[in-house]
Amino acid sequence: MVENSFSLPHAQKPEHMFYDSNCSALKEVDARGITFFKTMGMCVDVFHLQTKHKDSDEFCCTHCDAEAYPELRAPDGKWFFNTSAAEQANAWLGGYHSMCREMVPVKFKFFLNKMINMRNAAVVKKLEKAGRHPCHSPHQY
Repeated sequence: MVENSFSLPHAQKPEHMFYDSNCSALKEVDARGITFFKTMGMCVDVFHLQTKHKDSDEFCCTHCDAEAYPELRAPDGKWFFNTSAAEQANAWLGGYHSMCREMVPVKFKFFLNKMINMRNAAVVKKLEKAGRHPCHSPHQY
């Protein structure tokens, strides 16, 4: 499914993909000889790697640890993005799955865009209320 999605015209394949069970996915990719993912980092969320995966799982620790990809960190050592926040957003969005299932692509894109913008505005407002100082990254096209 991922391969099909990023094989569409004008689709840009990501350099990295985070998924809770990327260890299993990468083993499957290797077993099937699928080359599409060879240039893509297939990491497990940092929290999941620490809490859900055994240290004895050498394959996962070697191939799916985000620590192995220095480009995922800013010069100050912090992560460029928060995979736990992304996972929370995906869980929130999953609540709309039954509604989106029957949508044609153009309506789904519109719905997704509006819902994410509304959620982001609500999160920013909540953070500001709590005395935080959220900011928006500039768009890069």
